[in-house]
Amino acid sequence: MEVVEAEKSDLDSFFVYLENQLSENGNGEVPLFQPMSREQSE
Repeated sequence: MEVVEAEKSDLDSFFVYLENQLSENGNGEVPLFQPMSREQSE
């Protein structure tokens, strides 16, 4: 695996990924993706 700098063209797919992560954050048995309560992440 190689870590490379993100380009502007990567932003759309990154934000789709981030929205998916945040929408699943702490739902059901899914652990919290970020150190925030459910109320704070809404």
